[in-house]
Amino acid sequence: IPSGATDIGNYAFRGTKWLKKRRAENPLVIVNHILIDGQTSSGNIIIPDGVTEISGGAFEECSALTGIQLPKSVKNIRYAAFKGCRNLTGITVPESVTSIDDGAFSECGKLTIFGKEGSYAQTFAKQAEIPFSILGGVQGDNINPSCSHTWNTATTKATTAQNGSITKTCTKCGQKIAETIY
Repeated sequence: IPSGATDIGNYAFRGTKWLKKRRAENPLVIVNHILIDGQTSSGNIIIPDGVTEISGGAFEECSALTGIQLPKSVKNIRYAAFKGCRNLTGITVPESVTSIDDGAFSECGKLTIFGKEGSYAQTFAKQAEIPFSILGGVQGDNINPSCSHTWNTATTKATTAQNGSITKTCTKCGQKIAETIY
């Protein structure tokens, strides 16, 4: 693959021997700074710095995935990147992300997006009706990446008169996250 290639189509290598070989080397397959495949990943994943894009379908139907932390180098999350990741409970999205395609998180019913107040991630989450939790201080400082979180969740439904809330408490490390439901 030429080093100058900056766009790799969704599912470009799906089902190839080349992809199978790359997955055996590392569950995160990255080509020219584009993460094209992570479907054999499990648990909480920290995407390496230098990745600029999460390709369409990269983690599609990855049921073993529970959490993702993106580096500040990521700018784009493409269509169906995390589609059907039914056990994905959280993704930390830095302010560098300025494009998230519609359908990037479809069928991710347990998902909460974590990011900075006023960020593109917050705007996207509200539009896509995905719970959003505001991080304070340095990006990611409220996330404990070394813990494979197991969350207890308490929900107060939103009404026409007031916003609702979701409070999650990790049973392993005690981390608490409060979110507003609009």
